[in-house]
Amino acid sequence: MLGFINLYTFRFTYVADHYQYLACIGPIALVVSLGRGVANRFGPRTRHIAAVVGVVVLAALGTLTWRQCHVYRNMETLWRDTIKKNPSSWMALNNLADFLLTTKDAGSGNPTEALELAQQACELTSYQHPISMDTLAAAYHAAGNFPMAIETAEKAVRLARAANQHELAEAIENTLELYKAGKAYRER
Repeated sequence: MLGFINLYTFRFTYVADHYQYLACIGPIALVVSLGRGVANRFGPRTRHIAAVVGVVVLAALGTLTWRQCHVYRNMETLWRDTIKKNPSSWMALNNLADFLLTTKDAGSGNPTEALELAQQACELTSYQHPISMDTLAAAYHAAGNFPMAIETAEKAVRLARAANQHELAEAIENTLELYKAGKAYRER
């Protein structure tokens, strides 16, 4: 399945490794079957050794899973971990900025950090992606730079229309009207 079928999620998902579980079924079944065959061939003592090896493998996999779990505590830790591992991921930078801007309980979030993250995302997309430009506009607005928020949102609308993303353009236009009216940006 991996690489043979072109799915949209393979481009942007940060959990595409979940598809690997399907591919693992065959090799796992083969190893277990071979281990069972060896254990049966050499008698009861080998079965005990195989059981110990099985327990050690399960313990090792459990430990690795436990070490990875903290990444998925919430969206903020997920995006920060993604950025740590892939600092050139414009989508992760954009999503963390958006999270910090739109979540009331983003404990470590602030408009200054969100603005920096959104600017990095836009730099990576050469200021040509409407979603990252929309996030940058929201960050400018949250930081109090209203003229730049309006200018950036207007460019985001133009980019969305040029890409035939009319629903996105309409959503950004609605937000732009809030900026022009001096009202607060979105909350989730």
